[in-house]
Amino acid sequence: MKIMMSALVATALLGSIAIADEIDDQIQRLEKENKLLELQKKKKELEKQNQMVNKNNTDGNNSLTIDSKSGKTKNPNSKNGGFIGVEGVLGGDTINDTYYIQDTCDGRTQCSSTILFTASNTTFDLGLVGGYQHYFGSSQRHGIKVSAHLYSGFGNSWQLSAVDPLFGDNVTGSISYIPIKFGFDVKYLWDFMQRGKHTLGLNVGLGYEFDAYVNGKSTVSNYDDEKLDSIFLNSFYPVIGLHYYYGHHQFELMYRFGGIFSELGSKQVYYDSEPITAVLSDASLTSVTSYKISLLNQSYLTINYAYRF
Repeated sequence: MKIMMSALVATALLGSIAIADEIDDQIQRLEKENKLLELQKKKKELEKQNQMVNKNNTDGNNSLTIDSKSGKTKNPNSKNGGFIGVEGVLGGDTINDTYYIQDTCDGRTQCSSTILFTASNTTFDLGLVGGYQHYFGSSQRHGIKVSAHLYSGFGNSWQLSAVDPLFGDNVTGSISYIPIKFGFDVKYLWDFMQRGKHTLGLNVGLGYEFDAYVNGKSTVSNYDDEKLDSIFLNSFYPVIGLHYYYGHHQFELMYRFGGIFSELGSKQVYYDSEPITAVLSDASLTSVTSYKISLLNQSYLTINYAYRF
């Protein structure tokens, strides 16, 4: 009996040991599975993080455009670059017609002059404008702009009404020219407002312009029509104004201080191809008549549109 009891106890102990070993094996297997699951979870998290990093890098790379010619990066939000567009200028022209008489009598010369008329007209010039601008620093609020313009205009015809000082006749008619104007400006730019694609700023600078008034014509009553020689003049002017950008589209509204440093252009025109000679009772008189056209150009309000590329 004792032997049987001992056998049963031994068998029970061996069964318990086998069950404990099996339980330990299952626990170890579960721990390995949990570790594997944790490693897989961490792997997925790392993969997600890598995807986010790669996406951010891709977005960052897309914000920079590679210039294949220069090998440099260009910010698409940069305001640097060349531009071309159209420009209009509102101004005025003042013309003086001065009549000269030079008499030589008995070896003595006397000269006299009379202003026949003075007239002013409002003018409008229209043409092309182009140039380059460059902003400094990462904020791109301060820059320099160099531009050149070429245009012609309207309003360069003047009606005249005067009295001929030599014969006393009433003289009416007109004088007209075709203007061709070329110049350039250098301006400092300060952008005091930037909101997305919208930019508003101030520009201040100096400009120079060369004007050629060509194909002049004079139509005067009681006289033959006459072709007039061209008149040339130069002018320097300060300029101040505002500029507005919307992306690559640029607008400017400026005031030119016209006439401050303007040069008065003039041309002497002779009525007589040969001197007029008369014999008086006691001497001979030689008379030469001529007139001088003087022209002053003044430009004021300027507006332009340009596309920056």
